[in-house]
Formats: sequence, C-alpha cells, structure tokens
Amino acid sequence: MKGYKDAHAQACMRAYAKEHFKFPYEFAAEINRSRFEIPEQNRLKFDIEAKDTIRCYKDSFDIGDQYQVEWIRRRWESRLAILRVHGCHNTPPMLIQRDGESQRDWLDRCYRAWRG
Repeated sequence: MKGYKDAHAQACMRAYAKEHFKFPYEFAAEINRSRFEIPEQNRLKFDIEAKDTIRCYKDSFDIGDQYQVEWIRRRWESRLAILRVHGCHNTPPMLIQRDGESQRDWLDRCYRAWRG
C-alpha cells in the first residue's frame, strides 16, 4: 500500500474506506445510471472516462487511500457536469493522470483513448 509501511496501518485504512465510502461496484452502478443523462453524441467519451474512473476508484479503494477515493468522486461529479454539455464530444476524454506520468504522456494517452 502506497504511503503505509506496516500491515496494521494498511488494515485500518482499508476498514475506514469500507465504512465511509461506497464499494467500487456501488460507485460503478451510480456511474452507469448517470449514463442516460448524457447526450447521445457524448456517450463514447463518457464510456471512456467512466472506465478509467472506475479503475482508479477501485485501485484507491482496495489500498484504502481515503483522500484519493474522495478526490476521484469529486472529480467525477465535475466531469459529469461537463459531459452533459452537448458540444463536449469534440474534445478528447480527460483520463486521470497516473502517478509518475508526465504531462505529455498523459495527454498522449487521452488522445489515444479518444481515437480508439
């Protein structure tokens, strides 16, 4: 677990996350329900961003990183507002930047995901 050296601290963080945050499958179900609020032309972009968001949420939840879990939830809510705008399908998806990933590599990954 990133940032926690002993097993007891890891177990405590996992227990806290499971008590205070939605399980990954609940978060994924919430995302899937919101798909129908998105204009049809934006749904491909929605699907790409949702897949990346769910993966990052699950990874953070599994290690018990409460700050990252909360950040991902807030970020998704703001992205959802943008995805509801009719013209947003003209820009590439904004995937979550990975630890250690350079700005250039991150942008390249966003454009590759968009082009398929």
